[in-house]
Amino acid sequence: MTQTTNRIMLSLFILSAITAVGAEASCNNLLVELTVEEKMMLPAGCDHGHVETATDQLVVLGNTGSYGPDCRIVFLDDDGTQISVGEFQQNYCLLSAGDITVRTISGKKLVYNIVEGSHRDGRGGKVIVTGFEN
Repeated sequence: MTQTTNRIMLSLFILSAITAVGAEASCNNLLVELTVEEKMMLPAGCDHGHVETATDQLVVLGNTGSYGPDCRIVFLDDDGTQISVGEFQQNYCLLSAGDITVRTISGKKLVYNIVEGSHRDGRGGKVIVTGFEN
């Protein structure tokens, strides 16, 4: 084989390995968990990605194509009164876990902790909302 053919075959092998790992890994998911009692979450749309599953206390966001999730979630009191609206964004995970950004859009400021995902372990990132500030 020629040197050019070897390079092409090596490139195709690397590309297929990256694609296989990306397809099996779930590091593109972003979990948003609410640990505050008597409060609930309601997904409110995504600029990129989609809502995979949602309960009052846990929302799982997934990627679409080569975009990580970028979605809004409304936080409500148990009587349905809106407390806050947050935006949750995670960069696409290809060779390393995507960075996570959280932003309060309106209402009380979100208090949260971020747990970075892991490409190696195929684990998505997690945002744990622990409260709200005025």
